[in-house]
Amino acid sequence: MIFITAKFPVKPEHADDWPTISKAFTEATRAEEGCLWFEWSRSLDDPHEYVLVEAFRDDDAGAAHVGTEHFRTATRE
Repeated sequence: MIFITAKFPVKPEHADDWPTISKAFTEATRAEEGCLWFEWSRSLDDPHEYVLVEAFRDDDAGAAHVGTEHFRTATRE
């Protein structure tokens, strides 16, 4: 299993809308065959920061994730 946690600083003007902004990416990632979970939480200490907790079945599933179009789009945008 590949387990990843990441902190995402979000511009203050987008922080309240982050669940909507990230919705397409989140749904596409959750639909990947090797995705075990993909969950966002808003930081209790910083309202402009989100924490992402994600897990993939194995190395191949993790590699497949970073090769998807939705991943490339999300990192580009």
